Amino acid sequence: MNKRGSHVGVMLSFVIFVTFLAFLYSVIEPATKVEKDKQFILNYLGVELDKMFSANLTSVTISIEDEYTLSEDCLKISQIEEIEGLNIIVKDKNNNPLNFKVENSDLKFEHNDAIFFKIYYSNEQFNDFSTNLGTCLEPEENEGYSIELVKTNMHLFETKIDNITEEHGKNYERLKERLKILEGTEFGFSLIDNNRDAILKTEDKEVSINVYVDETPIQYVDEEANIKSGFLIIKVW
Repeated sequence: MNKRGSHVGVMLSFVIFVTFLAFLYSVIEPATKVEKDKQFILNYLGVELDKMFSANLTSVTISIEDEYTLSEDCLKISQIEEIEGLNIIVKDKNNNPLNFKVENSDLKFEHNDAIFFKIYYSNEQFNDFSTNLGTCLEPEENEGYSIELVKTNMHLFETKIDNITEEHGKNYERLKERLKILEGTEFGFSLIDNNRDAILKTEDKEVSINVYVDETPIQYVDEEANIKSGFLIIKVW
């Protein structure tokens, strides 16, 4: 009898243990699935928002020949044909923005007695340093000045992040459609600097208790063509 009772006890304990495992799985498995789904959406949004926030930035490095006399306050050079019509900002070697004026296919800009300059071009808007300039020196390419380097790279732009932040606030459902985010899933994002101060942030409403967050270090271009470091934080719930 003792052996039979012991056997029944073992079987009963085994049944209870298996039942407990089944219950535990039924509780954990849906939560794990939800977590995987949200992580997938976070990864997806990271890629898609990166595309929305990105644009080309072209930099042209100009140097004035040493023997060229800077007798006027500004210079006038021909623009590179392939990048005419884009937004412009001109800087000296110390990264200070310079006043400039676009005249047809020519570019006038103050030189401030410098001989090295960088001209930045993009479809994205820069702070406006354009102004009327008087008579400028007109050095000839490869005689009075030379183009040292022309470089085009894709960058995240603060202006684009700002535009999507605004769209998130005014046309949230339309933005979700553009991103192909299914009904029942909500999202928001923010751009913060290295001091953890918010630069741009969506106004998120009806945020769930369970929020899934991804934080990515990024570099982005501000409105004076400076490349800055920060973090992009994406939230999904």
